[in-house]
Amino acid sequence: MPLLTETKWKFRYSHEDGDLVERFYNPALACAVEYCRTTGYFTADALALGARGLAGLFANEGRMRLVVGCTLNPDEQAAISEGYDLRALMEEQLAAADLTPPDEKAREGLGLLAWMVANGFLDVKVAVPVDPQGRPARVPGIYHAKFGIILDAEGNTLAFSGSINETAGGWVNNCESFHVHCAWLSETEKAHVDEEFEAFSKLWEDRSPGAKVFDFPEAARKKLLEFMPREDRPITPPISRAEPPHAAPGFRLTNDEFRRCVWVFLTTAPALPNGLRVGEVTSAVDPWPHQTRTYVRFIEQWPCRLLIADEVGLGKTITAGLILRQALLSGKAKRILLLTPKSVLIQWQNELYEKFNLNVPIYDGASLRWREAYGCSGPFEKCVARDEWQREPVVLASSFLMRRRERTAEILNAEPWDLVLLDEAHHARRRGAGTEQEKGANALLGLMRGLARQCQSLLLLTATPMQVHAVEIWDLMELLGLPPIWGADSHTFLKYFSWASGNPSPETLELLTAWFRDCEAYFGALSDSEFAAVMPDVSSIKRTKVVRALRDAAQATRRVLDPESRRALLDVLKACSPLRWRMVRNTRELLRSYKRANKLDLPIAEREVKDIPVEMTPAESALYSQVEDYISETYSKATADRRTAIGFVMTVYRRRLASSFEALKRTLNGRLQRLGLNEEDVSQDEAADEIMAPEDAMELGASAAELEERDRILELLRGIAKLNTDTKAQKLHAELVSVFANDGESAIVFTQYTDTMEYLREFLARELPDVPVASYSGAGGAFREKSGREGSGRWITCSKEEIKRRLKIGRVRLLVCSDAAGEGLNLQTAGVLANYDLPWNPMKVEQRIGRIDRLGQVRPKVRILNFAYKDTVEADVFFAVGERIQLFQGIVGRLQPILSRLPRRFEEVTLASRETRGAARQRFLAEIEEEVAHPGEVPLDLDEVGRGDLEPVDAPAPAYDLPVLDQAMILDASRPMDLEWRPLDARTYAARLPGLPEPIRVTTSADVFEESSDNHEFFSPGGQLFGALARCADSSLSREPQPGICWLLRDQSGRPVTFVVNTEAGFYRADSLTALLTALSRPAPPEPFPAVDWPGYHAWIVV
Repeated sequence: MPLLTETKWKFRYSHEDGDLVERFYNPALACAVEYCRTTGYFTADALALGARGLAGLFANEGRMRLVVGCTLNPDEQAAISEGYDLRALMEEQLAAADLTPPDEKAREGLGLLAWMVANGFLDVKVAVPVDPQGRPARVPGIYHAKFGIILDAEGNTLAFSGSINETAGGWVNNCESFHVHCAWLSETEKAHVDEEFEAFSKLWEDRSPGAKVFDFPEAARKKLLEFMPREDRPITPPISRAEPPHAAPGFRLTNDEFRRCVWVFLTTAPALPNGLRVGEVTSAVDPWPHQTRTYVRFIEQWPCRLLIADEVGLGKTITAGLILRQALLSGKAKRILLLTPKSVLIQWQNELYEKFNLNVPIYDGASLRWREAYGCSGPFEKCVARDEWQREPVVLASSFLMRRRERTAEILNAEPWDLVLLDEAHHARRRGAGTEQEKGANALLGLMRGLARQCQSLLLLTATPMQVHAVEIWDLMELLGLPPIWGADSHTFLKYFSWASGNPSPETLELLTAWFRDCEAYFGALSDSEFAAVMPDVSSIKRTKVVRALRDAAQATRRVLDPESRRALLDVLKACSPLRWRMVRNTRELLRSYKRANKLDLPIAEREVKDIPVEMTPAESALYSQVEDYISETYSKATADRRTAIGFVMTVYRRRLASSFEALKRTLNGRLQRLGLNEEDVSQDEAADEIMAPEDAMELGASAAELEERDRILELLRGIAKLNTDTKAQKLHAELVSVFANDGESAIVFTQYTDTMEYLREFLARELPDVPVASYSGAGGAFREKSGREGSGRWITCSKEEIKRRLKIGRVRLLVCSDAAGEGLNLQTAGVLANYDLPWNPMKVEQRIGRIDRLGQVRPKVRILNFAYKDTVEADVFFAVGERIQLFQGIVGRLQPILSRLPRRFEEVTLASRETRGAARQRFLAEIEEEVAHPGEVPLDLDEVGRGDLEPVDAPAPAYDLPVLDQAMILDASRPMDLEWRPLDARTYAARLPGLPEPIRVTTSADVFEESSDNHEFFSPGGQLFGALARCADSSLSREPQPGICWLLRDQSGRPVTFVVNTEAGFYRADSLTALLTALSRPAPPEPFPAVDWPGYHAWIVV
């Protein structure tokens, strides 16, 4: 008898995997000695679904317990309230049920169940859903998710659960999908299985609060027994075995020749004219239209220079990853440098691997570190010299590290890069931007100016390109390249937007149109369709006059324009600055406008914001004031040369105090032990001339340590120790109770600090025992094991993939998360986000909200809960002012310069003396309100002038995608003879090359890899095994004029254009992998290439 442990089960099965009877039910139940199953209804379809694979169970003399659902209709429910017996009504309904099978396979399934009932192999019970008062409930079936548990002869247990289509024809054409958990694999999996078994036991024993369970009524039993086979034996459905097609006689390629053709195509395809989307369709992402449009634009215009300024949550990293992947696969880029802040290096590395199948090393100044990916044997770290790390084709490095003076020379003296990417590009700015004390470029901007002169393509990413002043936009545009007039100085740039937005004089209009002509001369002339898009309501005749007025150097054409035409001309000037060619900005409002126009089929949620001021207890309030006094007094005592260090540490205390008393306690304890600060304590002042690096924070913390008063810190710690449970935590708990009263809802709690996160997860897990809780921070993920009889209540560490799986299937309904870990988690499965603390930089809050307010959020509304202690400066600013400007509805581009200065102002109030603190706080609030009410002249509105274009991309069908790649790999001739390749599940295989100790699981399914990248390798371009097989196939090509069978054609510039195969039917053009495989199945003997029929191309022999 086989055992469950002998098969590597997939985590998820669906109808897309093929015949689920063959893929799952037959092999699983062939191991079974006990099978527990629920199904939704007493119908032919539902019972037949429950019968799948039971022949194997019977062969093992196993037993099955089946619970079927019975939902009463409204009339029957009314009868219950009038005193009718629930059991009697249930029996009447089952007796009246129509069990006519929809097809022969369903009939066979019913026959097998009937035989098992008659012979004692199957026990059946009926469950009627009830409400909390025990009254029949009108719900679809027992549960929305049906489940089953399988036990083998050695006690190994497997559970599966999911959704099953129990409509007519479900046996044959079911749209089933379910997840599988194996108790022997891990404690996590065992917990899954135990929970399912307990749920079934409660149901079977009539202990479930959601259903009333009865023994199978005799009338229903008789109805089922009508399907007993005449020969009184179980019916075993025939197993179909497809015979391999017989090869037609004639000429055939050898396996080596066939494989060579396939692999030359696979590796060349991204560079073909129809290869533009190969990188996308062989990745693990399904991009939204605006992402596809941006990456296609970048690749088509290669070499290209672009600023992507999409709002937070609209997927800039995905767009960048698509660009990076396609540039690499197509050969356009062979050397790529990715510069990001140190705090997001790991997130970038993970995203590139999990979404784009690229394991990119991080350079930390001394070594290269790769992700420890499944299937990779290492080494994962390599020490390198300063001139050695740059030899990697793609490398991630900290922008904070590379901006250092000694590193700048090192990187600028290296071989030029094909593509340079800078994340958080607003960190590259001039010092004192927009003030009379401008001091030139900061270190990062200076580095980027050097790199911009050396690289082919340049990609800048930031949601906030204008932090302090509009001149910062010019600095970024200048990196990308500006027309001569525009690049002369920043004042010209700023004047243009100010003048074009008003009613310019004739003299000013002459300047503006000259600058427009400068743009067309540099970037290329706009097409008629582009002009029409900018002037949609202008007639074609007037549009022609406007275009002539723009392009003609003579003044006469502009002086004769009527008012409507003049307004249209100004619209063109505003829309057609260099930003049109150098920047793309997509906003949620833009996406909504396309959705309203029925041009976008995409769910976009609205936000429902609730601000929750928390009243502190007298003890908390007194301690809060005591900490504030300690901060201001310690700062005032510092000497001038130590004030920077002391001031920074004191603001760290204040930020942690606003988060939680626990976060402050742990930091104060750390200071007593002379422990340093950590990356979470880095200043949030994005308006600073030089953005603080984590190393800077450590140095300042160490410098200030000796000046702090140990006795005062101990006094504060004693005060914290006397406090009861944090009032804010209690308020959060109360709000979450309301959230979870809505069945099925899930929530995310965000905090700045891991210390606060750990405190909250313990508190919430204790106070919400029926809600599955998990946490995720820079240290990784963890979920709470059930306490009591079912577990110890321990936190079980787990991978990010496990957190994602649990969120998706409802095994986690509450996730407590730190800011550092939020990026990279797909959190739109939650509908509620709680900001337990409010970072001083509002953009940090927007980044959090963007984790659930993402494209694809299925809920029409997402709820945002904001917490702050009452009568604190955070509550004053974020609640009072925030409500006026709808701060938590999204950052408005014109307000960004005001909001970016908030962190510094918070710091100033924090460090004010006790005597001046109240006045400083009032002054701060008044100034912010005044600036918000009268923001002054902002010469350019990025949301307007940088509007993206969401019209569909007109790109050819890709040369191949993942399903076609899978079809090719099924063919033995596509694989090396010494490669072990064994099918496991649909599009999943066990693969082993010579020298590997054991096979690895590889998949060509993006869905499988998305859910299980921790135990699958993605078999697609960029992957380790894919690369190894490509290298195994001899891909050297020849231009010798000799007979051949397959050729790669290149144009006069050397770019690959198509493949040609000599077939039995003649010379065949193969632009796709499918076409190539078809042609290779009917090859003709070698012949000379008919160059006369393919003029203008160079033919390279593949075989």
